[in-house]
Amino acid sequence: MSITSTNPPIALFAALHHELAPVIARLKLKPHGLSHAGRVGEQEVVAAVSGIGAARATAALSHLIQTHEPARLLVIGLCGALVEELSVGDLLEPQWLVDGKGGAVQLAMGLPRIVRESPDRAANETLITVDTVVRTPEEKRALGQEHRAVAVDMETFAVGKLAAERELRCTVIRAVSDTVNTTLPKGIEKWVNPDGTTNKAAAMKSLALRPWLISGAMELGRNADAAAQKLAERVEQVLS
Repeated sequence: MSITSTNPPIALFAALHHELAPVIARLKLKPHGLSHAGRVGEQEVVAAVSGIGAARATAALSHLIQTHEPARLLVIGLCGALVEELSVGDLLEPQWLVDGKGGAVQLAMGLPRIVRESPDRAANETLITVDTVVRTPEEKRALGQEHRAVAVDMETFAVGKLAAERELRCTVIRAVSDTVNTTLPKGIEKWVNPDGTTNKAAAMKSLALRPWLISGAMELGRNADAAAQKLAERVEQVLS
């Protein structure tokens, strides 16, 4: 399909295909080049996946902005909880994005601003972006306490920073897929291809070598699916 409206679209942006798939299905978006597109009411919508990590997210978002010139960006996906209060499927719309290295982006009324780290920011409004998977409950609690954040992912700070540089309105919506007490399997990052698709062969090989992880991996998958559905429901509400 083609985007023919004279009004700029809203862009939906995720790192992984399984994060975006329920949104695509719920909004009935159709393939459009390397992305998906459609309408919600009178509003044009375009949706794209970047793959894991800040570098891929920045490159993919730059291309999306250049190609579609969106009026607004919805950064969506899953995240890991860093505090006891968050459960699977809980939704976060953080007002602070931090990188743990002194960098911060504040989202105020949808307008991202690159700012200095603030000692006054609220932890329950903060999402931290890191370069590697945070696997264990001990690592999660330590990260949350050190940086005063409630959840973690691997792309959002970089995306928010670029949105601020491009003066692009931005909202972040993340759904919790693993709690602070959940231990993620070693090497789980290899279960995803660089383009954001699932590497089923790598996952099956890993579990074949460590069959005692199978039940936990199945639970992780169910939790991720449930969180992604909650995310899709919220995205539809925001766009309606």
